[in-house]
Amino acid sequence: MFGSFGTFGITNMSTVAFSLFWLAVVLVALYSAIAIYHWTRYGHRSPIAIPAISVHIFVSLALIGFAATGL
Repeated sequence: MFGSFGTFGITNMSTVAFSLFWLAVVLVALYSAIAIYHWTRYGHRSPIAIPAISVHIFVSLALIGFAATGL
């Protein structure tokens, strides 16, 4: 249906979708790590930091898991 993608030699759209999915996972993990570092470093011991970080990680993993089931 889509044919070849030029110099990359990718002929399967599922390979492209899988690659974009993992790119998104890596970007979310990088964003989360940086946000968690800054919140714990510069948050001045905010009592809501740990619960908020926990909720962020839980929601991120739930969304990644939901997206993975659609692949």
